[in-house]
Amino acid sequence: IDLQDLRFLQLLSAELSAVSGSIRGDLNWSGTLQQPRAQGALKLQDAAFALQTPDIEIKQFNAALISQTPGPMQLEARARSGEGTIELAGDIDLESARPSADLRIRGESFQAAGLPELKAWVSPDLRLKLADRHLDIEGELLVPKARIRPISIEGGIAPSSDQIIVQGAQTQVATASQTWAADVTLKLGEDVRFDGYGLKTDLTGSVRAIEKPGRPQRGRGELQLVDGRYKAYGQNLKIETGRLLFNGGPLSEPAVELRALRKPTEDVEVGVYVRGTLDEPEFSLFSTPAMPRERQLSWLVLGRPLDSAVAGDERAMLSNAALSLGLSGTDRIAQNISSGLGLDQLSIGAAPGEDAEQARLTVGKYLSPKIYVSYGVGLFQPGQVFKLLYDLGRGFKLATESGVHSGGDLLYSLER
Repeated sequence: IDLQDLRFLQLLSAELSAVSGSIRGDLNWSGTLQQPRAQGALKLQDAAFALQTPDIEIKQFNAALISQTPGPMQLEARARSGEGTIELAGDIDLESARPSADLRIRGESFQAAGLPELKAWVSPDLRLKLADRHLDIEGELLVPKARIRPISIEGGIAPSSDQIIVQGAQTQVATASQTWAADVTLKLGEDVRFDGYGLKTDLTGSVRAIEKPGRPQRGRGELQLVDGRYKAYGQNLKIETGRLLFNGGPLSEPAVELRALRKPTEDVEVGVYVRGTLDEPEFSLFSTPAMPRERQLSWLVLGRPLDSAVAGDERAMLSNAALSLGLSGTDRIAQNISSGLGLDQLSIGAAPGEDAEQARLTVGKYLSPKIYVSYGVGLFQPGQVFKLLYDLGRGFKLATESGVHSGGDLLYSLER
């Protein structure tokens, strides 16, 4: 084999571009069609290519596959990305009925991602073992440097309250050839920084991720926010404590502890304390000296005490802060309470597409299978809203509303 032009590989995958290098080899084949045996060597020399998804360039890629019958084939590879290198070495046995492999991956400051929103360099020390159609991955993945800048999404429109997203059925075939397990420790170095959604902070810590067949990914460890600042409602809050805690539960459900504060004057200190889980965080305010919650909120958002001379835009800021700090998670609690009171709806907050100032407390009840009524009282603005929904049958419903606005609608729904 003597291939001096490898550009044809670009036709096999849209991920590859700018492919160069050569493949040379001398292999002698023997055995049977069911169990062929190869003896010799196959080498990839001075290869280079670009990967589209991670937006990186692989350079000085050299690899050798050496087969000496009998026995497994030996694989050695080395490549560069950015200023770092990565190496792979081990054995591959393709002669047996069930192929096996034992590979070791080591690297030093290898650039794994070069995207505008994510630039990351890794130093892996991993071992991959394939035996009896089962893959085991274990070791350590050090991230010495990373820059995480997620794309900001602004001006989005909330979905309609009656919208239902139906996901396609995800069929998972549990076959022996697809089983795999992992036990990998992720360590963040001293140069990992996050900048997005108003948060600027360094990240450090380590998390051990464990995955076994038929079980969700579990994590154990802790990630810390160091020298962080969070910008909310036009104010910069200093993060005193910031931790993501993984206690052996699902990797996607860590506990969170966050304490951020602001010092608007020399003698006043006010902040927010967040604890709980990512999907159900609990918010509370604190201050020095102690003061009522509405005054804490005013010092936090406006940087001055609460008085009657509050402009319209400042009132909106206070309303948004009250919703995010005081009402977060209450809708879930309200759903639990509603079942105990015999109500069909008990919610707190603004409807999709409404401003935070339009938040209301709403209770609703089906008087019969065809008649539904609800009553809402504004939290930040005076006014009530009374709604009635009557099921006419055959997919038609009549909806009326009175209060801040009055009107009616004839609705038709088609369900599948």
